[in-house]
Amino acid sequence: TAPGQTSLTISIKNNAPGSGGNDWVMDDISFATCLPSLTMRPTNSPTYCNNNQVDISVAVSTFFNNYNYYEWERSTDGGATWVATVYNPNYRNNNVFFINNNEGWISAKDDSMSGIPVMLHTTNGGSTWSTQTITFCYKIFSMYFWDASHGWATSDFGPLAKYSVPSGSYSNATLNGPWLFYKDVTPIDPLNDNLNYFVFDGNGNITDFNGFGGPWNGSIYTVNASGEIAVKITNGSDCFLFGGQLTSTTEGTGTAGGLNWRFHKIANPGALKDKITGTLTTDDCGFRDVTLNIDNNGIITSATGLTGPVVGRVYTDLGVYIGHMTTGEGVHWSELTITGYYTNNNLVGHLGLDADQFTCVNGTSNLVRSDNLGINDVINDKKITIYPNPNNGTFTLDLPNVGAEFQIEIYDIIGHKVFSSKQISSEIIFNTKSKGIYLIKVYDGKDVYKGKVIIE
Repeated sequence: TAPGQTSLTISIKNNAPGSGGNDWVMDDISFATCLPSLTMRPTNSPTYCNNNQVDISVAVSTFFNNYNYYEWERSTDGGATWVATVYNPNYRNNNVFFINNNEGWISAKDDSMSGIPVMLHTTNGGSTWSTQTITFCYKIFSMYFWDASHGWATSDFGPLAKYSVPSGSYSNATLNGPWLFYKDVTPIDPLNDNLNYFVFDGNGNITDFNGFGGPWNGSIYTVNASGEIAVKITNGSDCFLFGGQLTSTTEGTGTAGGLNWRFHKIANPGALKDKITGTLTTDDCGFRDVTLNIDNNGIITSATGLTGPVVGRVYTDLGVYIGHMTTGEGVHWSELTITGYYTNNNLVGHLGLDADQFTCVNGTSNLVRSDNLGINDVINDKKITIYPNPNNGTFTLDLPNVGAEFQIEIYDIIGHKVFSSKQISSEIIFNTKSKGIYLIKVYDGKDVYKGKVIIE
C-alpha cells in the first residue's frame, strides 16, 4: 500500500474450465501486517536485583528479509507514547546501566575510531546521549555506578577506571605542545629508557612521541577538570596505557609500568634551533657523522650523513635532551633515538637503534649545536685529509684553498670543544696530553670539512 492509502479493490475471477457455475460465499475479511518475529531478551517479566546491570537485546526473524531498519524506542507512560533512542551506526553497544529512570550509561566501541571504547551518557531517559572517552585498550567488560557522580568500569584483561565528576579548570587544552615524560628520580637520568617526549594537540590526540615500538596511530589522551590524565597509545591492535595527575599547567606526575614518572612541559621547543653536528656510534653497526637542521618547533627539517628522508624531532629542557627520527637507511639505522645531557651547546649521551636493537650494540651520541651556522645556511660536508695520522699532535690538513683563512675546531670523543683557532697555515699544532680519537671540523666560509685524527 502507498502512504496514506485507506482502501483497496479486490477482484475475484473464475478461471475454471467448463460451462458449470460456481457459488462463492465470503464474509468477515480482514487484513493485517505480517510483522517479523521478535525474541526479546530479557522476557516481558524478568527478575533482577536492585541496581544490577540489565543487558537488553532482541533477535529479529522474518520469512522475507525485507525488514532492514530497526530502532529502540522508550515509553514512560505505559506504552501510550514512544520516543526513539539515539543510535549511532558506528557504535557497537555492550552494556547498559541506569541508576534511575533518567540517568544511565551504555558502554560501546566506536568502529569509526579503530574500535576505541566509549561511554554513552544520558540524563533524560535516553532521549539524548553524550559521548565520554574512556582510555581502555579493549571493550568495557562491566560497570557499576552508585550515584550520578561515582562509579567504576573494568575492561577485558584487567584495567579499572574510576568515574567521578571533576572540578577545576584543567582540560585537554592544558596538554598542548611537546612535553617531557621522564622517570621520577633525582637527578634526572635521561639514559636507559628513562626519558621520552609526547606532542599533544590540545584536543585529545597525540600527534607524535618517541619510540615505544611503533608506529602508532589513533593514540589519544584525556584531561578532566581536576587535572587527571589518561593516555592511550595504540595502533589498532596493540595498546599501552598510563595515567597521571597535573600539579600545575606545566608539571605533573604519572605512573606507567609500575613506576613513577613526571610530566614537564618543554619551555622552549626550539631551544636547539640551528644545526646540530656530531657523530653517532655503535659498537658493531658502524657510525654516522651527521648534521641535523632544527627549526623553531624542534622539528628536524633536513639532515646530512643519514640516508633520507629523515623525519623526527629533538628537544631539550631541564639539562637533558631527547631526539627521535626515522630515516631511509637500511634496517639497522632506519629508526633511532638519542638521549643524554645538554650543557653549553653540547649534547652528550646515548644512541639507540630502535629498529635493530637486538643485533646492534647501541653506543654513544656526541653532538654539538653550532652557534655560528644559521638554519638556512647550506652546508657542504666534505672529508678532509690529515697526515700523518696517527700523530703526536702536530699534523697537516690537505685543504683546497691553501693560503685562505679558515676556522678549525677540535672536539674530544664526548663532544667537548678542546681546540679552536683561526689561521692560514695548514700545519696544526695541537698540544694535548690526552691520547685518543678527536673530531676535526674546518670552516672556510663556504664548506665544512670533517675528519678524525688519532693522537698517540
